[in-house]
Amino acid sequence: MLAIYKRKANIAAGLGFTAILVALYLPDPLGATIAGLSLTTVCLVSLGDVLFLLGCWWYAKSKGHHGAWGLIVPLGFALIAACWFYTGANRGLLKWTGVTLSVVGLLVLAFLPDEHRWGS
Repeated sequence: MLAIYKRKANIAAGLGFTAILVALYLPDPLGATIAGLSLTTVCLVSLGDVLFLLGCWWYAKSKGHHGAWGLIVPLGFALIAACWFYTGANRGLLKWTGVTLSVVGLLVLAFLPDEHRWGS
């Protein structure tokens, strides 16, 4: 793995995941809501998603592949997050498609061959 991309990936994914976890338990001091969710939650989850997306992009690049391989995981998370706002009949299908894409994306990232075995 390329050390520079691996370091960026670890930092971005860690911060993104932390932002999402904090968003779930942090109350909104202003009381503003968007689709029933607090404004703080929406902002932190959005920030967390973007950071996690960058982390997945850089992880794929650290293995010597195009960063787009890393987009499968955040795309699945985005579909799951869209379930918060979507109230239609196909909400369950949307949620399970997101879960499937997330799991498949993590497996793809984990098993991508490392083109830079010795790092640099």
